[in-house]
Amino acid sequence: MELLDFSEIKMDNIIFRQPIKYENGWFCEVWHKKDRKSSKIIVQTPRMKIKYGARQFTTDEKHSYSYCLSFQDEDINDDIHDFLEFIKNIDKVSATKFSAKRTDWGIELQNDNKFRYKSALSRKKPGSPFLMKIKLIQDREGNILTNISSNERNKKQYTDIVFGSYTDQYLEFSGLSVNKLGTIYPVWQAHQVVVSHQERLFLDKLLLDDINPPPPPPTHTFSAFPPPIRRSVPVSSAPPVTQKPNGPLKPMPRLTFSVADILSAKSQLKSVQDSDDKKQVSPQELINREIMMGSIMGATKKPKIKNKK
Repeated sequence: MELLDFSEIKMDNIIFRQPIKYENGWFCEVWHKKDRKSSKIIVQTPRMKIKYGARQFTTDEKHSYSYCLSFQDEDINDDIHDFLEFIKNIDKVSATKFSAKRTDWGIELQNDNKFRYKSALSRKKPGSPFLMKIKLIQDREGNILTNISSNERNKKQYTDIVFGSYTDQYLEFSGLSVNKLGTIYPVWQAHQVVVSHQERLFLDKLLLDDINPPPPPPTHTFSAFPPPIRRSVPVSSAPPVTQKPNGPLKPMPRLTFSVADILSAKSQLKSVQDSDDKKQVSPQELINREIMMGSIMGATKKPKIKNKK
């Protein structure tokens, strides 16, 4: 089915079909025809407040479900105002065309009853906001076929359509129901209903954000951190890598030399030096020998004794 824009529907394009006779009255289907194309009158309503929540009604052992919309915001919301005018125009054309065609349709009342059109709009008292009764669609077994959900896409029941909540809906003007007493009722049914609770409508923007804006979130990028400072350290100045001892340090043993050891080593070095005079010795070997001689000479040198006065 095609969804129509109620602001573009022309009343002259609304067609009232031959009523179907039932035990308790008649039902007249209503269609919209434009450019040789016919469709049911299904429109999307503005978001409106619920005056009376959905309830179950029982008539002749049959259950029905309905709720009531409020037009209380039509003075400040142009969409609600335009939708209200659309409903009023539907009432006018329905009452006029039914009255003009009822004789051709062969609809007659008994007991001198007169036809009376009862609008879908009502008021509790003059000057109060208009109200509109909406029915939920049911199958022959009485099961609800209207799709009801929240604005968070959660499945809901008819009991979730409560006073104070707001609803968006696809409504169908399905036709006119006429009872034996001659009362004509326009039938508006909800195909889909989306329920929004009041607190969900006015908390989308946080007041604290305007009064005291929160700090911006940190940006985790490499450019936000300074590059590390690189220092060139000469290889020669780098401290040697040493391993930590696993236990307590042990004192190094002290070497002691006797006079006989020193004289023996001295004589051996003297003999090696005499033999090296006759052959070529490497510079490193000469340095090692000089170090050894210096150690021996330091060990054999007698300390000076100061004279006592």
